[in-house]
Amino acid sequence: RIIIGSCSAGYYMRQYYDETGSETELLKGECVECPIGRYSDVSGIESLDDCVLCPTYASTNDARSTNSNDCFCPINSELNDGTNTCECDP
Repeated sequence: RIIIGSCSAGYYMRQYYDETGSETELLKGECVECPIGRYSDVSGIESLDDCVLCPTYASTNDARSTNSNDCFCPINSELNDGTNTCECDP
């Protein structure tokens, strides 16, 4: 799982640094899954914050999702595109 370079879509690069002395040196990088409720449709992201959050109250079935279509609203609700929020069915 330890990789130096770029991670695939659905993953971000967690980086580990050595901060001893006056310079910061990258020790290694690790590809980590974007967690449930987030996705990444591009490769090479470098932070959990770069994994896109699903709309409010929506989630994904699994970690490492790669498409906004992986996000779904809970049963008996639907996505309001105007507010980007899952809302209860009337």
